[in-house]
Amino acid sequence: RAGQSVVYNNQLLTSRVTSRIEWSKTHRWDLGASYVLDNAKENKKKQYVVGVDVRGVYEWDKGQLLTIETEVYQVKYTSNTVENDDQWGGLVSGVYPINDRYEVGFRYSFLSSHGDKGGYKDEWSAVVNQTLNEATSLRFQYSLDENNESVLISQFIFAI
Repeated sequence: RAGQSVVYNNQLLTSRVTSRIEWSKTHRWDLGASYVLDNAKENKKKQYVVGVDVRGVYEWDKGQLLTIETEVYQVKYTSNTVENDDQWGGLVSGVYPINDRYEVGFRYSFLSSHGDKGGYKDEWSAVVNQTLNEATSLRFQYSLDENNESVLISQFIFAI
């Protein structure tokens, strides 16, 4: 209606800083830091996420790359401007291209408990990607969690 303002309670504010360090023509590191604020306009209930990540790319022969990534983040939950709880998470992953069309990878991720909502969670994953052309690929991922429950995911990815 004319003359009335709309208040968005779930605004998200995010920022990211990255830097690349090239050790040589065959080795580089990407360093990053992220900050996310949920409910940016709310005074009573906010969530903060702070994370750091490192990505290393190692090339030992033309086209033979190994990419290792790691990330750690902390989530702070607040209510009435008082900190209630923290939650930690992170991951380590690696990707190796077998040839121009196929790459294989692994991933380990963890997430600490949040208050009385569940317990510590961790998961191992194995991934195979097949590039069909420059705009499409197939991705298969097998994951196993701390309870030995497994999940198989298949994705068809199309980029425009």
